Amino acid sequence: TGQQESDAVYAPDRLTLNASVFKRLPYRLEAFVRIENILDRTNLTYGYWPGRQLFAGVKYDFVRDNP
Repeated sequence: TGQQESDAVYAPDRLTLNASVFKRLPYRLEAFVRIENILDRTNLTYGYWPGRQLFAGVKYDFVRDNP
């Protein structure tokens, strides 16, 4: 292009902090909570960065031998 290029622009550094907690409960139950992107730092100028997300759930184990 004959020296018509400009300097490249790069996205800034990004820090993502996640946490997860898991607990085995009586009666073959397990519970969990997961938080992603705790700091919730987003910059839409450089594309989509997911915001803070919270996941929680309970699992029942049908095949575990010990009740």
